[in-house]
Amino acid sequence: MAAALASLAACGQMGGDDAGDEIAEAEAEDGDEAEAEAEAEAEMLANGAPAYPGMDISAAAVREPSGDSQTVSFETGADIFDVAEFYRTYYESDDHDITSMSLSAAGESNDQGATVSVSRDSQGGGSRVTIMPRDEAGEFDYSKAYGVNVPAYPGVDAEAVREHEFSNGRRSIRFETSDTPIAVLNFYREALGRNFDIRSTSLNAQSRVYRRSASINVSRRFNANGSRVSTTTRDPNRTAQAARNADK
Repeated sequence: MAAALASLAACGQMGGDDAGDEIAEAEAEDGDEAEAEAEAEAEMLANGAPAYPGMDISAAAVREPSGDSQTVSFETGADIFDVAEFYRTYYESDDHDITSMSLSAAGESNDQGATVSVSRDSQGGGSRVTIMPRDEAGEFDYSKAYGVNVPAYPGVDAEAVREHEFSNGRRSIRFETSDTPIAVLNFYREALGRNFDIRSTSLNAQSRVYRRSASINVSRRFNANGSRVSTTTRDPNRTAQAARNADK
């Protein structure tokens, strides 16, 4: 009987040790997660925009805040589309909405190509598209293309396409579609990429909770592979903080 009680006591001690080990492991895991979250939070630029993975944050050019906005610029060896996709994914998964995107394509001369801008239709759920061909002298054929080597968007009625002429003679094409902005931009990225070089792309995001916004512009580096990135964030708290600092 005494031996049995001793055995039970030993088992109880072992069980207590195991439980203690499990608690210690859980606490260690919580600590690791907290550290990982802290590291993730630390990988932010001075203006609150996320740092691109692998970039040298210390080499980023940080401008002093101007009113409620602040710009941080940097360069990376990554392709412009990889950088653009990183920021689009980040802001779509955060508490932001992507309100507009654009890309600019050009040929060997600056009078070839086009700039495509797409904004989200907050009411209809589709997209509003503006295309500005670089070919000022080109004749628009709505049934085939919006300028030289700029294809018409599938499913858009030619009669629904509007043309706008600016005072300097430049023209733009405007239309609406039920497709999402990213679908429209991907179409023109592939279509224009057949004949032109996609030189830059951008996006604008607006917070759904706070009055904060972000603008990301990514362009190809000249005479080198990689991208030049400009991030501008706007936060009303900056203006309020600047006012408080001025009163001190």
